[in-house]
Amino acid sequence: MSSKHYASLITDIHKRFVDQLSGWIHEFIGSSYALNAWVINEFENKMVQTLNVSVSELKTQLMHSVDAVVEEARYRAYLDAEKAIPEFDSQHASQQKAEIALNQISLRMKLEVVQAMSLIREYSSRVGLYRSNGITDVGARIRARENIKGRVGQYSTFDSIGRKHDAVSLMSAYVLALLTNLEHTTYIEEAAALGFTNFKLVQLGHRRDQMTFGLNDYPANELHPRSEAKVQLIREV
Repeated sequence: MSSKHYASLITDIHKRFVDQLSGWIHEFIGSSYALNAWVINEFENKMVQTLNVSVSELKTQLMHSVDAVVEEARYRAYLDAEKAIPEFDSQHASQQKAEIALNQISLRMKLEVVQAMSLIREYSSRVGLYRSNGITDVGARIRARENIKGRVGQYSTFDSIGRKHDAVSLMSAYVLALLTNLEHTTYIEEAAALGFTNFKLVQLGHRRDQMTFGLNDYPANELHPRSEAKVQLIREV
């Protein structure tokens, strides 16, 4: 399986989480609930519960994906080196990397919950404002709903250099970059441990195909998440 496959398993959980948040918002703004603090707190608690369940599910999948990527990269390094393949115990080696990634992902998901909560509070405030201006309850709810409905599910966040992105797209990019980099670096580290210091990129039909590099000149610009290139050790003839 590729890193893209394992990344998709993780990002699918995040997408479902965002859809569930949107579902709570749509239920809130589409109902005739009294817009008091108790009702708002109830919906915010549902969002937090959704977050906790999703993070737990995501942790399990992330651990599995990281372990799988590490094991497959190590296996391929031994295969390319024509060495006997040992029994791998990748779980402990990859656990720390998975924990760091989980912390980053769960933080982003918490920020999405905060944005979802702010939408239902904004809706409630707008309804109250319209009512105070003499608009009926039904009319106030319709106006408030029209004002925010285009932003439901459109959570945003910032990348490492401060650019604003759609949260789902940025999460997908983050997870794919994490697993792709893990795949390449694990392969190189394992091959180096077997005594190989020279490598090449393999991507048939692309200009980077057969590009060579050593341990000290990792071609990060060529091995970005959208690249289809594979790293392969060079066996001396």
